Amino acid sequence: MVARVADSGVVDDSRWAIVVEAPFVSPGSHRLSVRGPEPRGGELWTERRLRFVETGSVGLLVATAALPIRLELDRPEPPPTVSIAGDEGRPLTWLCGGYGNSWRGFALLDVADVAPGSYTAEVALASHPSRRIRFRRIVVDRPPSQAE
Repeated sequence: MVARVADSGVVDDSRWAIVVEAPFVSPGSHRLSVRGPEPRGGELWTERRLRFVETGSVGLLVATAALPIRLELDRPEPPPTVSIAGDEGRPLTWLCGGYGNSWRGFALLDVADVAPGSYTAEVALASHPSRRIRFRRIVVDRPPSQAE
Protein backbone atom coordinates (compact mmCIF):
# COMPACT_ATOMS: atom_id res chain seq x y z
CA MET A 1 0.00 0.00 0.00
CA VAL A 2 1.25 3.48 -0.80
CA ALA A 3 -0.03 6.73 0.76
CA ARG A 4 1.27 10.28 0.70
CA VAL A 5 1.47 12.21 3.97
CA ALA A 6 0.35 15.28 2.00
CA ASP A 7 -2.90 13.44 1.15
CA SER A 8 -3.74 12.03 4.58
CA GLY A 9 -1.71 13.82 7.24
CA VAL A 10 0.24 16.86 8.33
CA VAL A 11 3.90 17.83 8.54
CA ASP A 12 5.41 20.12 11.18
CA ASP A 13 9.14 20.67 10.61
CA SER A 14 10.71 17.22 11.03
CA ARG A 15 7.60 15.60 12.58
CA TRP A 16 4.67 14.15 10.66
CA ALA A 17 1.49 12.20 11.30
CA ILE A 18 -0.67 10.22 8.91
CA VAL A 19 -3.88 8.24 9.23
CA VAL A 20 -4.38 5.44 6.74
CA GLU A 21 -7.21 2.94 6.99
CA ALA A 22 -6.01 -0.60 6.37
CA PRO A 23 -8.97 -2.98 6.80
CA PHE A 24 -7.22 -5.54 4.59
CA VAL A 25 -4.28 -5.99 6.98
CA SER A 26 -4.34 -9.31 8.80
CA PRO A 27 -3.66 -9.64 12.54
CA GLY A 28 0.01 -10.05 13.38
CA SER A 29 3.29 -8.21 13.04
CA HIS A 30 3.86 -6.00 10.00
CA ARG A 31 6.60 -3.65 8.85
CA LEU A 32 5.78 -0.03 7.97
CA SER A 33 8.28 1.62 5.63
CA VAL A 34 8.20 5.39 5.28
CA ARG A 35 10.14 7.41 2.73
CA GLY A 36 10.59 11.14 3.12
CA PRO A 37 12.36 13.69 0.95
CA GLU A 38 16.01 14.22 1.81
CA PRO A 39 17.07 17.90 1.65
CA ARG A 40 20.00 17.16 -0.68
CA GLY A 41 17.97 15.32 -3.30
CA GLY A 42 18.31 11.80 -1.89
CA GLU A 43 15.71 9.82 0.01
CA LEU A 44 15.39 9.13 3.73
CA TRP A 45 13.77 5.84 4.79
CA THR A 46 12.60 4.75 8.20
CA GLU A 47 10.89 1.55 9.31
CA ARG A 48 8.69 0.60 12.25
CA ARG A 49 7.23 -2.72 13.36
CA LEU A 50 3.47 -2.57 13.97
CA ARG A 51 1.30 -5.22 15.55
CA PHE A 52 -2.33 -5.55 14.42
CA VAL A 53 -4.87 -7.44 16.51
CA GLU A 54 -8.41 -8.66 15.84
CA THR A 55 -10.73 -6.91 18.28
CA GLY A 56 -14.26 -7.46 17.03
CA SER A 57 -15.02 -3.83 17.98
CA VAL A 58 -16.28 -2.03 14.92
CA GLY A 59 -16.26 1.75 15.34
CA LEU A 60 -14.38 1.71 18.64
CA LEU A 61 -10.74 2.78 18.82
CA VAL A 62 -8.41 0.25 20.40
CA ALA A 63 -5.25 1.15 22.28
CA THR A 64 -2.40 -0.87 23.72
CA ALA A 65 0.18 1.49 25.29
CA ALA A 66 -0.77 4.59 23.29
CA LEU A 67 -4.03 5.96 21.87
CA PRO A 68 -3.77 7.81 18.54
CA ILE A 69 -6.39 10.54 18.06
CA ARG A 70 -7.07 12.63 14.94
CA LEU A 71 -9.09 15.84 15.26
CA GLU A 72 -10.53 17.85 12.37
CA LEU A 73 -10.05 21.57 13.11
CA ASP A 74 -10.76 24.89 11.41
CA ARG A 75 -7.73 26.72 12.85
CA PRO A 76 -4.49 25.92 14.71
CA GLU A 77 -4.84 24.56 18.22
CA PRO A 78 -2.33 24.32 21.10
CA PRO A 79 -1.92 20.94 22.82
CA PRO A 80 -5.22 19.88 24.42
CA THR A 81 -5.79 18.63 27.94
CA VAL A 82 -7.02 15.04 28.01
CA SER A 83 -8.65 13.17 30.87
CA ILE A 84 -9.67 9.55 31.21
CA ALA A 85 -11.91 8.45 34.08
CA GLY A 86 -11.26 11.74 35.90
CA ASP A 87 -7.46 11.50 35.52
CA GLU A 88 -6.59 14.86 33.92
CA GLY A 89 -3.46 15.93 32.12
CA ARG A 90 -2.56 12.62 30.50
CA PRO A 91 0.88 12.72 28.80
CA LEU A 92 0.57 13.22 25.06
CA THR A 93 2.49 14.10 21.94
CA TRP A 94 0.70 16.78 19.84
CA LEU A 95 1.07 17.75 16.21
CA CYS A 96 -1.19 20.33 14.54
CA GLY A 97 -0.88 21.39 10.93
CA GLY A 98 -2.66 22.65 7.86
CA TYR A 99 -4.53 20.21 5.65
CA GLY A 100 -6.02 21.76 2.51
CA ASN A 101 -8.26 24.60 3.67
CA SER A 102 -8.54 23.25 7.21
CA TRP A 103 -6.37 21.97 10.05
CA ARG A 104 -5.80 18.61 11.67
CA GLY A 105 -4.56 17.82 15.11
CA PHE A 106 -2.92 14.50 15.93
CA ALA A 107 -2.47 13.40 19.54
CA LEU A 108 -0.65 10.32 20.73
CA LEU A 109 -1.91 9.72 24.26
CA ASP A 110 0.01 7.61 26.78
CA VAL A 111 -2.41 5.00 28.19
CA ALA A 112 0.13 2.36 29.30
CA ASP A 113 -0.98 2.71 32.94
CA VAL A 114 -4.74 2.51 32.19
CA ALA A 115 -6.34 -0.80 33.18
CA PRO A 116 -7.83 -2.87 30.35
CA GLY A 117 -11.44 -1.92 29.63
CA SER A 118 -13.66 0.58 27.79
CA TYR A 119 -13.24 4.32 28.42
CA THR A 120 -14.09 7.76 27.12
CA ALA A 121 -11.25 10.24 26.69
CA GLU A 122 -12.35 13.85 27.25
CA VAL A 123 -10.32 16.15 24.97
CA ALA A 124 -10.47 19.82 26.11
CA LEU A 125 -9.38 22.22 23.37
CA ALA A 126 -8.56 25.94 23.72
CA SER A 127 -10.49 27.28 20.71
CA HIS A 128 -12.75 24.39 19.61
CA PRO A 129 -15.53 22.48 21.36
CA SER A 130 -14.41 19.62 23.59
CA ARG A 131 -14.39 16.15 22.03
CA ARG A 132 -15.19 12.75 23.50
CA ILE A 133 -13.31 9.74 22.11
CA ARG A 134 -14.47 6.24 23.03
CA PHE A 135 -11.79 3.56 23.11
CA ARG A 136 -10.96 0.16 24.52
CA ARG A 137 -7.61 -0.43 26.24
CA ILE A 138 -6.24 -3.91 25.62
CA VAL A 139 -3.04 -5.71 26.57
CA VAL A 140 -1.23 -7.60 23.84
CA ASP A 141 1.57 -9.94 24.80
CA ARG A 142 4.28 -10.26 22.19
CA PRO A 143 5.21 -13.77 21.17
CA PRO A 144 8.84 -14.54 22.15
CA SER A 145 9.85 -14.69 18.47
CA GLN A 146 8.55 -11.12 17.97
CA ALA A 147 10.35 -9.53 20.94
CA GLU A 148 12.76 -6.79 19.99
